[in-house]
Amino acid sequence: MTKRVISVFLCVLCVISSISFIVSAKENKEYTSDNFLSVADGIIAWKKADNGSEPDGYLINDKYLENAGTTPGDWYPIALGRLGIQDNNEGYLAVIKRQG
Repeated sequence: MTKRVISVFLCVLCVISSISFIVSAKENKEYTSDNFLSVADGIIAWKKADNGSEPDGYLINDKYLENAGTTPGDWYPIALGRLGIQDNNEGYLAVIKRQG
């Protein structure tokens, strides 16, 4: 009997929690590509400050290239390429080729 009560309770809990997610999803505003690009620009500006790049310079500078070929060092060049942002791609590719 206790197993049945626990099972019913867990089922009800799952249903209630999924309903609350549906409601919260409907309350969110719609985002445009400008919203996403604005967030991406903010992240890139933060990373430039983090690795000592000039605000109007390349993100992929000599300090950044020390991480090329690693997981943290590869995601930004991939994202920059996907966003169509020109950066020091030649320097990044040269380091990757030397490592390979």
